[in-house]
Amino acid sequence: MESAPLIKIVPEHIWGSFSPTKLSSYTNPHPIGSVRSHSRVGSSVRPYKSSATPLVGRAPAVPSVIWEQFENSDVMVKSLESGQIDIITEVPTLLWKALKGKPKVDAISMESFSFHHIGFNVSQSKKSKANPLIRDLDVRKALSYAFDRQQLVDLCLAGYGKPGSVLLPHHLERSRLRSRK
Repeated sequence: MESAPLIKIVPEHIWGSFSPTKLSSYTNPHPIGSVRSHSRVGSSVRPYKSSATPLVGRAPAVPSVIWEQFENSDVMVKSLESGQIDIITEVPTLLWKALKGKPKVDAISMESFSFHHIGFNVSQSKKSKANPLIRDLDVRKALSYAFDRQQLVDLCLAGYGKPGSVLLPHHLERSRLRSRK
């Protein structure tokens, strides 16, 4: 089964002339809505309130937020240590361990919305390089049973994580199960 391209939901009167290929690669430097942004493509995004839209609710707690794009995680962590940036939301495990106890850094751990998984290419497309054995459900089950999931968490995430069984972060899986009761 061929996968469909990712298409954004956009207003037809503005974007109707775009082809799906152009639409999926267009960065939209002038978005419409209550939040606008100034960006340097591949570098940073600075959202700001549109003057055309009245503020709803209370004023923001901080005057501005800038999302920086870093070449690699080492540069990102060094920027935090030096005070060039104020917060990092996703820190690779080995760098997290190095940040704990550093002066001027409050390393606070919290549950994440991200997850890591091992996936299998089961495509039946003639263009795919999928191994035909992996298409067999029994083979995939056997491979799943062969992995010690806790050992994978310990080795790959230095113990910062919990083995899962579905494509949901652990804390969201618990929330989903509670809501079913």
